Amino acid sequence: MEGMNTTQGGFNGQFEKKALQPDWNQQDNTKEDFIKNKPTIPTVNNPTVTFSQNGKTKGSFTLNQTSSKTITLDADFVAIQYSQLLAMRNGRQLVPGTWYRITDYQCTTAQTDTQSAGHAFDIIVRADDINKLNENAFATLHNGDTYFQSCKLEAWELKYSLDNDTNRFAWANAQSGKGVIYYMKDEFGNESPYDFKNILFKRKMDGGTYDPTSGSDTYVFTFNAYKNTQEDASVLSSSNYRIKCFNNKITEYKVQSGQNLSKLTLNSIVFLNTYTNTAGFECSNNSFSTYCFNNTFGASSQNNTFGNSCQMNTFGNSCSRNTFGNNCLNNTFGNGCSSNTFGNSCQMNTFGNNCTNNTFGNNIYDNTFGNYLQNSTFGNGCSSNTFGNSCQGNTFGNNCVVFQVECAANITVFDGVAGVSIAGTQSSPVQCCQILNGQYGGKQGPISIPFVAGTTITQVACMDSNGNVVIYKPCELAAAN
Repeated sequence: MEGMNTTQGGFNGQFEKKALQPDWNQQDNTKEDFIKNKPTIPTVNNPTVTFSQNGKTKGSFTLNQTSSKTITLDADFVAIQYSQLLAMRNGRQLVPGTWYRITDYQCTTAQTDTQSAGHAFDIIVRADDINKLNENAFATLHNGDTYFQSCKLEAWELKYSLDNDTNRFAWANAQSGKGVIYYMKDEFGNESPYDFKNILFKRKMDGGTYDPTSGSDTYVFTFNAYKNTQEDASVLSSSNYRIKCFNNKITEYKVQSGQNLSKLTLNSIVFLNTYTNTAGFECSNNSFSTYCFNNTFGASSQNNTFGNSCQMNTFGNSCSRNTFGNNCLNNTFGNGCSSNTFGNSCQMNTFGNNCTNNTFGNNIYDNTFGNYLQNSTFGNGCSSNTFGNSCQGNTFGNNCVVFQVECAANITVFDGVAGVSIAGTQSSPVQCCQILNGQYGGKQGPISIPFVAGTTITQVACMDSNGNVVIYKPCELAAAN
């Protein structure tokens, strides 16, 4: 076929290939695009899956939804009443590892001058053995309760004893108690060795104000809040942004009970706050060590720290940033007392208002301080002294006793000075003076040191060899020499 045009008629020396495109919908099996052995596709629905637990819906999702979803289930527990759980424990019928939810817990107290508010919540405990419950417990909302509905009970930490043991707990009710909570910490970091959401302490109150003289017997919460009635500030904190009650720590208080036994006793420490629709308060970061008992605080107490055995102290409003050593007893503070530091065994002292930035050594007792005692330092063993108003910037050595001071500033008193009276006025204070060592006053009482008031020239008082008070001015002595 010489001379033949091989491209004629579209033939180019190669066979043309045509791509096959199968058609899912092709029903004729003689056609090239028919798909053989085609699988059967089931009908697709979008059903909803719902998770329920203990009769309550916990959440749901659809099988074909495009987004993920997390559904949290509660720990598996057995709902039970207190008497039933007690019988199971005593009968060695507990199932180890099982969680039991006590559905009828009620706080009770048999301790004098206390009562229970009666607010219910459920307690969850775990069986460690057939006759033993772990005392580390949890709380959950009681069915139908609205009082705690804004609280995060799942964040609470509890220690709970199934036994109403009166040798172990002073407030245990052996007749009608349903166990004892002996430690509670809530979602705001408040903690105490009892159920502070329910235990109430008796105080003499005039509305929301502590009035030990003429107030009416009233039962108040540990963290009390008053508007028209007594309320729990630690509960209000979860729903009222103006009320801040957090990070307060009260440690256990024990008393002797029989031979070599001690039992927990309710501390009777209360913070008495007031609020309105527009004004709240902050009660926070107060810390008590062991054996602290029967202390009363006014509104907005913050950042106070107490050592061991601090008892029967009373504070006015806005007392903050005070630090106390051990055994500080029977002290009374007015309003606005802050940033003071006390050593050990400071007892039976009375402070007026706005006493700030003072430092006290050990064994400071039976002193009376007026208003505006500020920036002063007291050594150890200062006792039976009386200070009027506006005593500021003074320094006292150790064992300074039987002082009477009025309107004095920048006074330095050496160790062992006793029986002295210093008097200035608000407009003309005694200031920039020093009192050297010595016993000045006698049985007749303190003697007056005749410092010149109203001057900033340094004056020094001492006793001569005849026992007479002598005042000299160092600047005049220097000029004479």
